Formats: sequence, C-alpha cells, structure tokens
Amino acid sequence: MKRLLVFVFFVALFGSCEKHTHGCIDPLATNYNAEANCDDGSCEYN
Repeated sequence: MKRLLVFVFFVALFGSCEKHTHGCIDPLATNYNAEANCDDGSCEYN
C-alpha cells in the first residue's frame, strides 16, 4: 500500500500538463498531434 501511495504522489507531482504541449495524443484519432505530449481531451474520431 505504501508503494502505491508513493507512486500516486509522484504521478500527481510530475504528471501535470502545465509545461507540456497539449493536444490529441491518440494516433487513431483524426486530429492526432504528434508533437503533443499531454492529452487535452480534443481527440476526434470519424
């Protein structure tokens, strides 16, 4: 349990999208952005 809490802490600390490029990171989406490294929920599928 302690390992899980440490993992969650580091993900929350370092997993923020503040310093990253936002966009669609799903390569199956029609508006995939190869330069994005932080998903902003904008993916579109046809």
